[in-house]
Amino acid sequence: MLVDSNIARWKPIGFIDAWLETDLPFLVMLGFPGCGKTVGCANMIARLGGVYVHTRDLERIFASSFSNRAEQQRIKSARYAAIDDLGTEVNRERFVGALYEVIDLRQSKRTIFTSNLKRKFFDTIYKDSRIQRRLKRAKFVVIKDVDKK
Repeated sequence: MLVDSNIARWKPIGFIDAWLETDLPFLVMLGFPGCGKTVGCANMIARLGGVYVHTRDLERIFASSFSNRAEQQRIKSARYAAIDDLGTEVNRERFVGALYEVIDLRQSKRTIFTSNLKRKFFDTIYKDSRIQRRLKRAKFVVIKDVDKK
């Protein structure tokens, strides 16, 4: 697969590639809008396959009583998944349960979570002890600039 050499030098892609060399199941990329988190996720999915899901779609798929089991299964079973924009969910209380379910079921697979939240706020919002326990097996990176080198 052809990957644009300029895109391949973006910091988020470097963070993802370094994480893929570890045995950690989760990567949490935090940073301001436009710093390349989503581009990095798209690049990984394009190279390795997998699923991309925006937080609001994840909320709809897992938290609805009319959920689509096929979509849930696709997210649960994909070798690689990118869950984009944590912190943008509509019903946070309901979403935390859905997020826990996804994290719990994906412990043996590779999953990236992105968010525009600062780390302290991220930990406050997702303070559920079940989520925090599982994210102890996550690499957290904070992207502080848009330097593409």
